[in-house]
Amino acid sequence: MASLNKDLLGRAIEYVKNKELRKFIKDFLENYVPEYFWTIPASSSGKYHPEDTRSECGLIRHIKYTIQIARTLFKYVNFTNDEKDTILTALLLHDCFKLGYESSSNKYTTHDHPIICQNEILEWLEFNDYEDKPLVTDLKTRKEIAWLAELIGTHMGKFTTGPDWAKRYNNETYITLRNPKTGFEIFTHLCDYVSSKLHLFDDNKVIEELEEVSELIGISGDQLKSCHQEFINIK
Repeated sequence: MASLNKDLLGRAIEYVKNKELRKFIKDFLENYVPEYFWTIPASSSGKYHPEDTRSECGLIRHIKYTIQIARTLFKYVNFTNDEKDTILTALLLHDCFKLGYESSSNKYTTHDHPIICQNEILEWLEFNDYEDKPLVTDLKTRKEIAWLAELIGTHMGKFTTGPDWAKRYNNETYITLRNPKTGFEIFTHLCDYVSSKLHLFDDNKVIEELEEVSELIGISGDQLKSCHQEFINIK
């Protein structure tokens, strides 16, 4: 794990105020995520996401942007501090298994990576509960971990079926992912979606696509656009 990436994610983790959640995040990153997570670009095809996330370690930059976008958009939603912590944790971990398991030979994004990550988190939780000295003891936090796994499972939004080109390269049999339905699921997807489109805010079609999502949770297109300079400053 590159020390630079450790530091970068370390700073992002500090935005999560719940100390028990922070313990979970650090342990999951240290012991569960594939090693490739720390070095791969955000776009495995090189076609999507802002340019500075398409190179080595670009996925880490993408995650940094999603966190800052969430913190910018929180002012438009009525979430509690605990709910914000849970969403930030989901965004920190949402792409941990982007290419599938460590043993996978995939070169491109694995379509069901949200489900893989969701299941790995639930497995972590199960092991934690059976430990003699569990890392996370607080019942409320354990429930939040189970919930954030659900947020990760729906973070792809309307993109519930993978593209044919990825199926050819990864030899996948696609399952259909679940669409986000709750305001928390939609917000998580929106932050990820905006992060992938930061370089295209001058494209009216892109803005319309983002508005379709944001307006479902009461964030107008004008509010999204008013945040654009803040989004750009993230970089």
